[in-house]
This record gives sequence, structure tokens and C-alpha cells, in this order.
Amino acid sequence: MRIFVSPFSDAVSNAALEELLFRRRPVEACLLFYRNGESVLWGRNQNPLHECALQQCLLEKVVLIRRISGGGTVYHDRGNLNYSFVLSREAWDPLRWVGLIVQALQDLGISKVHACSRHSIWLDSRKVSGSAFALSGPSVMLHGCILLETNLDRLQKLLTPEIPPYGESSSRAIASVRSPVVNLQEVRPALTMEELTGAICNSLRKSGLQNVQMSAPEWLQVPEPELERYRKKFSDPAWTFELLRK
Repeated sequence: MRIFVSPFSDAVSNAALEELLFRRRPVEACLLFYRNGESVLWGRNQNPLHECALQQCLLEKVVLIRRISGGGTVYHDRGNLNYSFVLSREAWDPLRWVGLIVQALQDLGISKVHACSRHSIWLDSRKVSGSAFALSGPSVMLHGCILLETNLDRLQKLLTPEIPPYGESSSRAIASVRSPVVNLQEVRPALTMEELTGAICNSLRKSGLQNVQMSAPEWLQVPEPELERYRKKFSDPAWTFELLRK
């Protein structure tokens, strides 16, 4: 399994890169790490009106993204590490892959972490990482964000809906499950992004996976026209605000 660190730092480009890798055939198993600037990302079947402070986000020009995966609405900034596994359908075992993230955190000395039945990771009674997935043909994508030093005040402000989820206009919309959150640096103040990334890579190697290696972004061999096609998708209000029109 090749491991890459995205060369991009914006949510649109990283969402585009994820989908490109997810749609690529034949399926090439890989792990992508990335970090975004300030952004709010909601799940494929969520109504942003009831998921975030939408008007505040628009006013402050926070990047808004509708993911292709399910799951709930999340806040990204440079203080959280995002991971994305792209796998063949035969390798789909969310408990295994989230378990490797849990093992990495335990190897860092964060002993009180555990995964729950929804495949999120908790530190005692507070969430430190959520996950979501998408399936398409022979391919599966499992991704999540790990809170290291995220601005939790901004997270709370921007993920508090301006319109409560009452009288939902679309039966398709799925509301987020709200949970208390915590940064890893609360228990490991000196923990760095590099250490966290390295621990996850080591966890994969120790699990017995073959040919686990960090590769330069050039190995992704991403055609720019194809990437730009996905960038346009995630930048298009028709995609981003789809459920608002129904």
C-alpha cells in the first residue's frame, strides 16, 4: 500500500483528489493524508441549512463542501489531520482500518482511546476522530479527520445550525449526531502532525500489510484535466447546495 501526503492545502482540491483516486480503475490501494484550510464539509445526504451556521460561513467565506461519502458535518482547519483509505471492495473492513488508527494513537501513549460502533474514535467520553465512507463498484473509500490542535471554538461556532432541524423539508436529509470533542494535544501537548502521521504509517506496517511505503506525490500520476473536472464539481453550487433545492 502506497502512502501519500497531498500536495494541496485547500478542501476543493483535496476532495477532488480523493474522488479521482476512488474512481480510478483498476483500484489501487493507497492511504492519502491531507490538511485543509478552514472549511465545513457535510455528508452526501445532508441539508446544510440544518447542519452549520450557513450564513456565517458564507459571510466569512469559509469553504463549503458536500462530500461524496455519508456521515455527518465536520469542520477542518490546519489543526486536524485527515486520512483517506482507498481500497478494493474485498478489503472493506471498517473496524480493521479504524482500528489501525486507534493502535497508532495507543502507540503514541494515548491509552484511553477506543473506536465505537459508528467507527469514530473517542478519548474517554469525547470524540477525537470521526469517519465516513463511500462505495462504488469494486472500490471503497474510508476517510476521517483527527483533531490534533483544531480551533474548537471555531468548530463549535460554525457547526451550530442557524436553523434548527425541525420541519425538515427533505426526507432524504440525514442529521448529524452531535458529540463532545477534544484535541489530542490536550493529553499530549507536544504531539506534532509529523509524529501522528508517522505513527499511523508504523501501525500499518506492523499490521502485516505488504509494501507499505511513503511515496512522493508524483507517484499519484494525476492527470490535471481529470483533477480539474472534479474540482469544478466540488466548486459548483448545484452540487454543494443540492438538498436546498428539493
